[in-house]
Amino acid sequence: MTIISLLILVALGMLLQRILLGWGFENRIEYDCYFTKKEVFEGDELFFIEVIYNRNVIPVPWMRVEINSSKWLEFANSNSTIAQEKRYITSNFAIKSYQKVTRKWHLRCDKRGVYDINIITLISGDLFGGERYSKPVYVKADLVVFPKKVELNDILSPINYYNGVNFVRRWIMEDPFTYAGSRNYIPGDSINKIDWKLTSKTNDVIIKKHDYTSHDDLTIFLNIQSQETEYFGTVDKSLIEVGIKISATIIDNVLENKIPVKLLSNGIIDFKDKKYVITKSAYNSKHIYYLYNILAKIKLKSKVNFDKLLDNEL
Repeated sequence: MTIISLLILVALGMLLQRILLGWGFENRIEYDCYFTKKEVFEGDELFFIEVIYNRNVIPVPWMRVEINSSKWLEFANSNSTIAQEKRYITSNFAIKSYQKVTRKWHLRCDKRGVYDINIITLISGDLFGGERYSKPVYVKADLVVFPKKVELNDILSPINYYNGVNFVRRWIMEDPFTYAGSRNYIPGDSINKIDWKLTSKTNDVIIKKHDYTSHDDLTIFLNIQSQETEYFGTVDKSLIEVGIKISATIIDNVLENKIPVKLLSNGIIDFKDKKYVITKSAYNSKHIYYLYNILAKIKLKSKVNFDKLLDNEL
């Protein structure tokens, strides 16, 4: 009778710990994760943070976290496996009563793109391994990786058309916003060019001088096709990635020189897009940021043949 009672007590104990651990895992475990930066460039490093909080007096003897990410996000010192374009990372925790655990992963971004982690799987079990619990946790960890800039002279022949606003020596319309000094009035000068302040000071009629300028607008045509016919997306992806890096570098250069720039590409931002990429022309920092986001997000699949794009837009 004593042995039977003992077996019953052991069975009840096992059942009780299974119920308590399962209830605590399902209802009292909080999980969150995030990237320490929202936007970076290719090759940059940052951290991925995991935070787990046990809001229960019942400890969690063991718990495994399974993260589904991209193979282009390199998690240092992680237990991960790579399958095609995916990277699967696992981490293990033992959490005491009312304990908060923070884990920091060192991370390197190997390729431009938009990366998001939306769902995490938590797995735990009882003390004896007889029962396992699993639940999904919905999170929002987003990261935009811009294409890195390259040294153009190492890839292309030297280019010299980043001229911005240039003074030219030919008779075209004067630029009224460009002030080039003053001179004395000569017959035939327009009255609206008189500098009345200098005229009143010198008692001579003084005319404002303006220079002659030309303005360069730059259009970047980015071809997503690596060969004439591609049915299922870009074939030579590495070649097109070089073109995207060159585009990013040119965009960065024109910002310094204040040259209006626009981007035209036969690529798309989303597979649901009905039209290829076409932007307006501008050179302010907001516009440049917008172009960088396009280059980060653009898919390696053409919406229209590049020859047709040129016919449509030129």
